Amino acid sequence: MDAAERDRVRRCIAGEPAAWAQFVERYRRPVEGAVRSALRRFSLDGYLHHMEDIVQDLFASLWKDGAKALRAADPGRPLAPWLAVLAARRCIDYVRRETARRAPDPESLPPPPGGERPSGGGDGRVQEEVERLPERERLVLRLHVLEGMRYREIASLLGIPIGTVGTLLART
Repeated sequence: MDAAERDRVRRCIAGEPAAWAQFVERYRRPVEGAVRSALRRFSLDGYLHHMEDIVQDLFASLWKDGAKALRAADPGRPLAPWLAVLAARRCIDYVRRETARRAPDPESLPPPPGGERPSGGGDGRVQEEVERLPERERLVLRLHVLEGMRYREIASLLGIPIGTVGTLLART
């Protein structure tokens, strides 16, 4: 960070509203660009209309708890690249939350073709088993089955090899 950035961050951490307004004004465009770039890089163009929510979420996370997250910025390094990394992570977090939020309730799904749902809580058992999966496997399964994402898209979003996506799905 140069001297002006360090001073701006110091004033933000001190809780000065004017400094925070300057911070947001200075970094809004670079953060928007980083969010747009991350969504495209992860093949999540369908989430571009959520860009403003993601940007607001990032700035709110920097401000909350007495600017705790902002305190983690390394004063010896430029601030914009650090914010770009945070923006990419925030995109992934946002998509995960949205995916979980939009997951249909199994009880609200229509019965399978040609019959009723099995009695005895079979659907509940499936949901219980899915919930027992490790977080990464559960996320990959939801992205593939509920979001209809391809292996390549999932791999790009999570930063893992395509083969790992297949392996994680095979385990489920």
